[in-house]
Amino acid sequence: MNRIFAYISAPFSPEEEITTLRMKEYCRKLYDLGYVPVCPNLIYPQFLDDRIPDEREARVAMAQALLRRCRVLVLCTNDITLEMEQEIMLSKRLGIVATTLDGLERLSRFGKKSKA
Repeated sequence: MNRIFAYISAPFSPEEEITTLRMKEYCRKLYDLGYVPVCPNLIYPQFLDDRIPDEREARVAMAQALLRRCRVLVLCTNDITLEMEQEIMLSKRLGIVATTLDGLERLSRFGKKSKA
């Protein structure tokens, strides 16, 4: 299995259970599209508390370290937070492709149509 690592960029609130469900949906969609989903918003809240400033800083730094290892940044929503802006700017600076989940889904459907 030779898949591209795709970093999931989406708004996150550790207090909202619905956020975790959305992150899982984004991961599944990317997996189905043939990518390896990388979702710090699912990983780090398991053991870090965003209400503690040092832990929030650590979460952001570790998420950026993961982004550096990915080939694609995938925006999964139109609501861009400050943290997402920072991820976009980092990806741009590093030459990492940034796209949207909707765009990847459209390209996938286009590819299926052209094979028919």
